[in-house]
Amino acid sequence: MQNDINICISRGRADFDVYVLQGYSPEEWEHATLVLRRTGYQINISHKDEVVIDEKYSPNLQTKIPNGRTTQFVLVSSGGVNLPFNTQGITEPNNEDNDVRLRDLIVLVMRTFQNKALDAKRKGKA
Repeated sequence: MQNDINICISRGRADFDVYVLQGYSPEEWEHATLVLRRTGYQINISHKDEVVIDEKYSPNLQTKIPNGRTTQFVLVSSGGVNLPFNTQGITEPNNEDNDVRLRDLIVLVMRTFQNKALDAKRKGKA
């Protein structure tokens, strides 16, 4: 997995297919693309070609993983908005191990980009 993380970081961008929860019903998962960049992230709803969020990384951004073996994770945006994501059924071949691995990869790449962006800001480069 470390090699996959390094590839994403060296490219400076990683696009991941995910499901994002829209609205308040657990039935409203929508297919989306989570775009992670060196300076920020973007969420695009696939069938609407709509950008839901386009934000720079901030110290307030959090990624949370629920307890237990799950394919879900939650972004808490800098504005305090909870955005639940799910990778279940995304990977090929489709199995839970691959879906959990994808979730882990997304979270680790995002945290790495965020840490690098915040370090650059502290050093006065950004």
